[in-house]
Amino acid sequence: MAGRKIKLPRGIKIRKGKTSESIQIAFTYKGVQCRELLQMPATAGNLKYAANLRHEILAEIERGTFSYIEKFPDSKRAAKFGFNTQKPLMKDQLTRAFGIKKDQVKPSSIKAYHTSLTTHLMPAFGHLRVDLVTPAIVRDWFVESGLSAKTLRNHRILLDMALNMAVQDGIISRNPTESLRLEHILPKKRQKSDYKPDPFNKEEISKIIAAADEWYRPMLITWLFTGMRPSELIALTWKDINLEDRFIDVNKGHVLGDRQTPKTESSVRLIDMLPPVYDALIEQRKKTLFLNGEDGQVFRTKKSKTCFLDHRNLGRYVWKPTIARAKIRYRNQYQARHTFASQMLTEGNDIWWLAQQLGHKGVDMINRVYGQWIQDNNKSRYEAKGNWEKVVSNSHDYHTNKIST
Repeated sequence: MAGRKIKLPRGIKIRKGKTSESIQIAFTYKGVQCRELLQMPATAGNLKYAANLRHEILAEIERGTFSYIEKFPDSKRAAKFGFNTQKPLMKDQLTRAFGIKKDQVKPSSIKAYHTSLTTHLMPAFGHLRVDLVTPAIVRDWFVESGLSAKTLRNHRILLDMALNMAVQDGIISRNPTESLRLEHILPKKRQKSDYKPDPFNKEEISKIIAAADEWYRPMLITWLFTGMRPSELIALTWKDINLEDRFIDVNKGHVLGDRQTPKTESSVRLIDMLPPVYDALIEQRKKTLFLNGEDGQVFRTKKSKTCFLDHRNLGRYVWKPTIARAKIRYRNQYQARHTFASQMLTEGNDIWWLAQQLGHKGVDMINRVYGQWIQDNNKSRYEAKGNWEKVVSNSHDYHTNKIST
């Protein structure tokens, strides 16, 4: 713009260097005169941009919403006003988020979060500066990861926590993931889980019980006819067993060698003993009640008579050998729970009773997961209520009279 004298907008100046020029914006913030440079040539378009930016800044200062670090992320002056001018990497933010989260959750969940952190989030985002994470970067990872919507939601817990802390610390003004909705991004086939229950039928149940080691047979019967989770089953103590009133008090779980409260409030429940369960526990009492009395575990390993550490321990010593000896198609041990649910529904039992037995708050999950096994107990044809003959008759009479007149 050499050789031309132009009228500059208020608060705007041109700064010339030896080889380049820039535009200076001047404004007052918290009683302090501030001047910031925009590294761009002083063209007519850039000067207009600078003037509009200054007006925007003044309006935000007036409203009390101005963020110095957002408008001028490289400015040293921002720190003087209490803004955090450091730009940490995502690996630091994610590590902080994990450190907070692990004090809020159970040991079994800590392991899942650590896997999420080290296997997925760190490789994808750890090297990035927090302020350079954009919605596009996160969206592309969602799409290109190939992971299901459910898995991505689990990974988002730490990711969102890390970015939300950055917002709270003034490092960024907004979480770049907050506008991202997986249902708007992922293909339909990745939005729904393809997992389906694969329960055992009555013949297979009989084969499992017949093939079971004598020491573990009462345990397997209890498992198959209560639908307890593996962690709940191995945590049972004799204090939880009420043989007189025939119920089991489920109030804890055993995960990774650690006794924990159940996963949800509704998981704390009383389970009715079906006759096979009652008989099995009468037999089991002869095996383990004498070991530690009522405080001792109901079900123990055969050789060492010690407690099962977790579901893997249970699978190694009980589930896998039994299924192999039964010579039936292998399914994982959670199918014991699905077997109980499907068999109870096939026999026409009430779904609200079943939801309580399984530790569900309502029947939504029963309908969604086990709908194909719900029987229609009322085989007679349903008849709609109401007497409509008079209404139709009156309507016919009115129509006839109107035509005749």
